[in-house]
Amino acid sequence: MKKIRRYLFLFIFLWGIMTFQAYGTENNQSIFIQGTVIEILDDHTDTNNYFRYQKVLVTLTDKEYSSMEILINHSINLATLHHLILEEGDKVIVWANGNESNFDNARIYSYSRDSYLLYLVIGFISLVIIIGGKKGFSAIISLGITLGLVFIGFFPMIINGVNPILSALLVCGISAILTLIIIGDFKGKTYAAIIGTLGGISVAIILTYVFGYLTKIQGIGDENVEMLAYIPNSANYNFRDLLYAGIIIGTLGGVMDICMSISSAMDEIHQANKRSTNLNLFLSGMRIGKDILGTMTNTLILAYVGSSINLILVFYTYGLTITQFINSDQIASEIIRAFAGSIGLVFAIPITAVAYLAFRDKNKNHMRI
Repeated sequence: MKKIRRYLFLFIFLWGIMTFQAYGTENNQSIFIQGTVIEILDDHTDTNNYFRYQKVLVTLTDKEYSSMEILINHSINLATLHHLILEEGDKVIVWANGNESNFDNARIYSYSRDSYLLYLVIGFISLVIIIGGKKGFSAIISLGITLGLVFIGFFPMIINGVNPILSALLVCGISAILTLIIIGDFKGKTYAAIIGTLGGISVAIILTYVFGYLTKIQGIGDENVEMLAYIPNSANYNFRDLLYAGIIIGTLGGVMDICMSISSAMDEIHQANKRSTNLNLFLSGMRIGKDILGTMTNTLILAYVGSSINLILVFYTYGLTITQFINSDQIASEIIRAFAGSIGLVFAIPITAVAYLAFRDKNKNHMRI
């Protein structure tokens, strides 16, 4: 049974990766091809120093166009922050509209970064499996399932008009159950961690919804929201609900971590001393939770601060007052996101501790309060 379950999870993981890759590189007759800059034939800047022009020879490396060489006239607007300045040996993505007959109008779309990112991901997976062994392998499988649920379940549901909050709750609920069962197997400590995770996330979303309503945040502070708002024939997104959904997903990992740590530690204590009372076990779980809470809260808050560095710098640079700073829609959204998630984390500790008492494997002869 265990082997069947492992192969099933592995199949889901691989299917998720292949489905994600199946989105492809073609869109509206545009093709994106891997290539390498083999020679720079011309490189000069105009007299006003506004534009830099490069004529480059690129060899295409995709199998379909392997070894084909094309000339590309590449212009760089020096007045913008995005400078794609090419050097010989650079791996690039070439954009062309249509087919080979239009390669004369091809452009450099971006640097090719996917291979280096793949090396980083492979390194991460390898280290987790080498150091974690079977547990590490299970962790990678659970991560693959979570990413599959998010990219294959969550986003398509939103695009098809499903409420983002309901989509996030469904995806996070399934992810939490599958992940914790893969890591902890079908045991009392696993069920306790699941209850604690779902409880912590529920508290976080309730607080987010309440304080989002009280502060009247609109969820439109992110510049990407404007891009979504003006996409032709797109779904009529509720940006406030998208913000709430992001908070649910962002909180999931930290809450699962602390819940599994507490329930596993309580289970070790229980297995070492079967005569431990419910009260002693609960207090032990709370003490363990307090130790974890200090660093985990910092992790969540600093993660949100780190993702908002550019935004915070804008407020500092323009010398805005603290009143302007806190009351902006974007900052208020980030504060609610950070602290609602952290409060959910705090509530997950006693919920997990109580749940473990209900789900642990008890010896009826030693059940004492």
